[in-house]
Amino acid sequence: MEFYFEKDYLTISYDKSCHAIIAIWKIPATSEELKAGLLAHIPAMKYYNTTKIVTDTVGLGAISPDDTQWTITTWYPLAKEIGWSHWGLIIPQDVFTQMAMENPVENAVNDNVVQSYFDSIEAAKEWIKKF
Repeated sequence: MEFYFEKDYLTISYDKSCHAIIAIWKIPATSEELKAGLLAHIPAMKYYNTTKIVTDTVGLGAISPDDTQWTITTWYPLAKEIGWSHWGLIIPQDVFTQMAMENPVENAVNDNVVQSYFDSIEAAKEWIKKF
């Protein structure tokens, strides 16, 4: 794996084996960190010429309604504009956090982005290799 962006709250790398950006949220991010981290995906996707993302949100924690709205109205359109096509999402096992992650994601991206939920990065990478 080749590292692209590394902060204490997020690592973004490229995995050649599945031609995808791998984003791992390591700790709960502040609003500013969440936005900076999401925005860092865009140049990474361009640099590695990929439209696929695997995101591990287990360490991220709950996202505020304002940050969820920003993600849906600002970040998703930017990612879709450069061709974002597939998203493997590793979500927490905690039912409340899981529900908070799934509902806005499904409503916002299901029109253009093929997505699936997983309990491990390995499973998500195996799935995303198919595309």
